[in-house]
Amino acid sequence: VWKCVFSQSMMLAVKKKRLDEDLDGDDGCAVDPSDITGPQSNVTIRGVVTDISPIKESKRDSRLKYFTGKITDGKKTLRMVSFRPKFRDELQNIAGAGQSVAISECEVKASASSALEVISSRASGVKKCEKKFDLPDDLSKIDPETAVSVKLEELQGLCVNQVVNVKVKVCTVNDAEDVSHKGSWRQLTKQDCMVVDHSNAVRAVLWTTKVGCFEEGRSYEVKNATVRVYNDIKYLSLSEKSELMKIDDIGVVVQLDQSELETVNSVVLNGEIVSVVAVEEYRSCISCGSKIKDEAVASVTVVCTRCAA
Repeated sequence: VWKCVFSQSMMLAVKKKRLDEDLDGDDGCAVDPSDITGPQSNVTIRGVVTDISPIKESKRDSRLKYFTGKITDGKKTLRMVSFRPKFRDELQNIAGAGQSVAISECEVKASASSALEVISSRASGVKKCEKKFDLPDDLSKIDPETAVSVKLEELQGLCVNQVVNVKVKVCTVNDAEDVSHKGSWRQLTKQDCMVVDHSNAVRAVLWTTKVGCFEEGRSYEVKNATVRVYNDIKYLSLSEKSELMKIDDIGVVVQLDQSELETVNSVVLNGEIVSVVAVEEYRSCISCGSKIKDEAVASVTVVCTRCAA
């Protein structure tokens, strides 16, 4: 067991040393927050760290410690999460004075609210960055997500988690329902709707604080909606960060028949299970609930790639 853990530690140390050497030189391979439009793995992010929280305890497991922060390039701000308390001091020492930094070996994921956030890994390192960023005096004016204005027909060609602005008319509004968030104990409230413009019709899901904000037949300008996907079909997700404003009627829109309008409704099927085709077994992290990859399970020491627990 000792040999396996020692070898794994040596591999991480060598990997981190190579990353540190890479960051000492040209950081042109790094990306800025405003360049990120969707989830990414093994990415180096450069910018200015504007906020670092104290060490916190996980509500699910008091043994799990973490801290959060924010990194920006002056155009877009991303939330950072690290489950390595020791990394906080390293980050604070380099980034605390407003120094531009490059943070390596990060993963960009969508949070429960659909916003993109940066997760540091066990191999993450931080170095000073040569690039300078022009930040406004009031950092609160930096858009946390760079939204693009689109027509509904363009939705299917966009990346999942892309933040968009649209002008739509509401066709249908379903009753709100309570659902459980995947991988969490939280209960959320959602409301399915169908919205249209002159080019297409798409499903829109209102979450929690936005439930009840749509009225059938009214037109709205929606800002900071997130593109999500279900069964290979893109739809709009409206969360707390989304903004809705009633506007004048947008005019001629796509006409839908009754069957198309009803596709947004939930369907309940009753029947008898006659056979089970396959059973899949997998292990999950006791801290964050993420699935543990098969290759990681084969090791003596298993480390979650998401939270490093």
